[in-house]
Amino acid sequence: MIVLMQCVDCGKQTDKLYGGSCVECYLKTHKLITVPEYVDLTVCVYCNARESNGAWIDGTMEEVVESAVESSITAARDVSIFSISVQQKQRDKSLYDLDITVSGTVMDIPFTEKYQSVLRVARNACDRCCKYTGGYFEAIVQLRAKNRQPSDEEIKAAKDLVSKHIRSMQEGDRDTFISKIEEVKGGIDFYLSTQGSGNIISKLLQSRFGGSHQSSVKIAGMKAGVDIYRVTHLVRMPEYRPGDVLKYKNKDYVVKNTNDRTASITNIQNLETFSLSHTELDDSKIIFKKEDIHEAVVVYVASDTVQIIDPENSKAVDVSLPRGYKPGEIVKVARSEGRNILIP
Repeated sequence: MIVLMQCVDCGKQTDKLYGGSCVECYLKTHKLITVPEYVDLTVCVYCNARESNGAWIDGTMEEVVESAVESSITAARDVSIFSISVQQKQRDKSLYDLDITVSGTVMDIPFTEKYQSVLRVARNACDRCCKYTGGYFEAIVQLRAKNRQPSDEEIKAAKDLVSKHIRSMQEGDRDTFISKIEEVKGGIDFYLSTQGSGNIISKLLQSRFGGSHQSSVKIAGMKAGVDIYRVTHLVRMPEYRPGDVLKYKNKDYVVKNTNDRTASITNIQNLETFSLSHTELDDSKIIFKKEDIHEAVVVYVASDTVQIIDPENSKAVDVSLPRGYKPGEIVKVARSEGRNILIP
């Protein structure tokens, strides 16, 4: 049996009262949501980050407006908000008209209410953009090579690697950025905003290109009575690169790959592959650069030789056979003292 009760406000009979009122009267007589007449927002003039409680939060203009509105709304006791939507229409450079819809529940009563407000936007420069536009940096990572100029390919690879990794780091630390990339005689320099990013990027480049790493610290100034330090990292790539051919202990080897400690090399004659430290290879000599190696076509295969089309004069020549090949196969060839050498 359903017991009906009378609303104290309108006299309606209902099976459930909320503080003596029916649902309709309760919602009419109780202020559930408070939306201010004006919502104030400080936005970075460069990156659109929003200032909130002394910190800067990244996002699109739509996202920072919605976040500012959500922060400005207050709910009465027992009110649970589960959605806030904001429609914004720009009135002028600093004012936006806002249509706000709030949905939620109060004492198990669902509600949806609409409000209007005005967004007042002040523009300033966030801490990061102030540093960026001022050329601020705490670390320099220098990429060089031993006894040679880094190739265009290496420079491009380093730029791509550093830029991609810094973008990834920015997802967790907005104060990390590249202040400047400068190609200089002998290599390339990366100016980075934090000492931590300098440590990470220098190790990343050393891992990618191999070679040695050293760092130095100097005082760059003082702030609030505390010394400010800048760290310079030098990553020096080996003289050899993957694809170069070395003379090591009177035998010829092709460099397959390098890392921060070792190089993987393959004996051209017996195809044995092993790794040596960069220190062990200090006495090696480059006999072919990767640019000196060309492709040729195998036209005939004998028991211990293959015949190829010489890439320089298009004549058929015999080459010693380090491993089996098939006619029509494309091989890599380097020319030394008038003879061709197959490069595995």
